[in-house]
Amino acid sequence: MPHGREGQRPGATGVVAAGLVIGALLSVIPVGKPVAGDPASDHDREYAVKAAYLVNLPQFIDWPSTEPPDPVFDVWVIGDDPFGPLLDRAFSGKEVTGRSFSIHRSPDVASIGEGDDVDIVFLAARDKESAAAWTEELGPGPILVTSETPGHAALNGIVGFYISGNNVRFEINRKNADARGLRISSQLLDLARIVGEGT
Repeated sequence: MPHGREGQRPGATGVVAAGLVIGALLSVIPVGKPVAGDPASDHDREYAVKAAYLVNLPQFIDWPSTEPPDPVFDVWVIGDDPFGPLLDRAFSGKEVTGRSFSIHRSPDVASIGEGDDVDIVFLAARDKESAAAWTEELGPGPILVTSETPGHAALNGIVGFYISGNNVRFEINRKNADARGLRISSQLLDLARIVGEGT
């Protein structure tokens, strides 16, 4: 079973103002109006924004701390990857509190190696039941579980991306984050739609 590293802490406490501005801007980035005859351009715009979210989310989240700190965030896309090279470009050369990113892809959770570390996952599942099953397979531990599957964040995910009007937005299940030992900053929560709390 893959596992989240106990004790990872990117240090979201005291996030710099630039990080807050990035987060605020990301919450309202437009996907773009349809381009006649070019559906791929709409797809690319949408997933470029979602990739940017994934790059910036760790600035606002505390993982449990241990020594020595790990220098890398292991980011996994599970299922049929909707990002393609957009994800690699978004993460290229990026660091959060001194930690770089390593991108991995797997067709399912079972194909992740027993000893592989998992810090952040994007579940590209067919439906919320499949996403929920994959989340269970990940096991407990400090893993930031994200998806774009409607209803998944309200079940056992943490961050769910959705389209509102012409914008990519996100929802957060704080209870599920707490259960995995992840502390989400109030600044990020203020930008999110909160789910899983009877709201």
